[in-house]
Amino acid sequence: LGFENRPDPVLAFALERVSGLRVESGVVPGSRFHPAHQRLQVTQYPHSGMVEAGSGASLARSLLEIIEQTRPADACLVRVHGCLWLRLWLRPQLSATPAPDAVEDRLFSLALR
Repeated sequence: LGFENRPDPVLAFALERVSGLRVESGVVPGSRFHPAHQRLQVTQYPHSGMVEAGSGASLARSLLEIIEQTRPADACLVRVHGCLWLRLWLRPQLSATPAPDAVEDRLFSLALR
């Protein structure tokens, strides 16, 4: 996992937990980072969505509702800084890098008042 300025160990750990793979991260020189970042801008990613909840209870209800509606084959929930990242595998995972249509990602945050 390459970063332009400084590594983010929280993000690296979350990615490791969700993917089940060992993640190494570090700073990448701008001459290599920018072309890679451009390629990522046109990459196909899994469907994703954002849920902003007004309370912990409503956040928990939203999590439960999404899991009940989706009925995933598997799921993983990790914390990334002030958010929760829910990865839903829509069918059994056949490789370490699932097809974009085989997973969904949801990010959850509490609304600041």
